[in-house]
This record gives sequence, structure tokens and C-alpha cells, in this order.
Amino acid sequence: SINNLGPVLASQGKYEEAEAMYRRDLEGSEKVLGPEHPDTRQSVNNLGSVLESQGKSKAVYT
Repeated sequence: SINNLGPVLASQGKYEEAEAMYRRDLEGSEKVLGPEHPDTRQSVNNLGSVLESQGKSKAVYT
């Protein structure tokens, strides 16, 4: 799944690609599960982590 590919890319230092995967995962989770679902919240956390690795953690809200 997209969410499983994100950590692999991040561990390889491919942060921009990981960010794209996490954003796609978050978008899908929000549409299907809603913003308050635990899986959606985990998607936000995953995206936040990779953004922080890139020094742009506030971008999760954009």
C-alpha cells in the first residue's frame, strides 16, 4: 500500500517521494474514513514525520 511505501522511501533518504506517498495516503484516508478516524490521524503523523525530516513540518497543514 501507499502507506507502506512511504517508510521505505524515507529510509532511503527519498523524502520528497515519501512525502508524495504520505500525502496521497492522507487524502484517501480523509475521503474514505473521515478526518477523525485513527488511521487518518496516523497518516497525518506519518506525513508530519517526513516533513520534519525535510525541515518543513508546518507544511502538513497546507
